[in-house]
Amino acid sequence: MTLQFLIHAADAMSELGNGTVIFDAKADILWLRSDLQQALKENFDATLPELHTRVVWKQAGDTAIAETKGLIKIGLDEFRTGKLQPDQRVIGTTVLTETIRAIWEHATIPESLEVSSFGDTFKVVFERIKNKATLVRILRVQST
Repeated sequence: MTLQFLIHAADAMSELGNGTVIFDAKADILWLRSDLQQALKENFDATLPELHTRVVWKQAGDTAIAETKGLIKIGLDEFRTGKLQPDQRVIGTTVLTETIRAIWEHATIPESLEVSSFGDTFKVVFERIKNKATLVRILRVQST
């Protein structure tokens, strides 16, 4: 897979140039070369989403949004939540991280999916917006 090659190529180029950091522009991640090498040592399969994506929290006044970085690498639009309250940061970012893991292998966005986090089940509903990030709604599933 291309992702497997590219992350190793970035490490090799850093070696050749005596680099100490590697910047992943698509995932907006700055790796210390030593941290990247350790991650590659621990993860023989360098195509794992943890190496290529992240979720960022963007505060704007009294509310914020959570959005993904790096899904473009597998041909998907990035995800963005609607407005969230500051106390929803951990839930919002964790559910989006689990959502990335759930869709990573197939690289397709379903209408919705369920993920588990903190002992609860959450339904993530996707709304594609042309030429923009895919809007996601996170709903807690209530057991009856």
